Amino acid sequence: MDVRSLGAPDVSLVAALDRSEHVDVEYAVIDGRLSERPVSMADIPSWFPTGSGEHSVAEQVEFCAARISEGGMLLGAFDDERPMGLAVIHPEFEPRLAWLSFLYVSRPCRRRGGAGVLWDAAVHIAVEAGAESL
Repeated sequence: MDVRSLGAPDVSLVAALDRSEHVDVEYAVIDGRLSERPVSMADIPSWFPTGSGEHSVAEQVEFCAARISEGGMLLGAFDDERPMGLAVIHPEFEPRLAWLSFLYVSRPCRRRGGAGVLWDAAVHIAVEAGAESL
């Protein structure tokens, strides 16, 4: 698995990700403490392949493209040429603050370290840019 810095046109790779998941536990911050609460939606579907509404591929592509145009960077984790996951890091979102605005690993690729390598690459980029918080 390797992490690559990608260009704005590569944002279309979002369509290759399966963000679906099954949720057994949900958490909320209540009175300053992290607490379990009843699951509001147990089975999260993948992004909708058509349309431009909420949770559509088009909406995710638009979101990522906007973050990139504002100074963000698109990172991809790959197994050979197959995209495992994507992240968008804005290393200079505010003075000394970076923003990891997007990080998804495709369902079939989870539990193989993809999120970790994307996180580590984003942290490295943020620190190199002078960020003290992410």
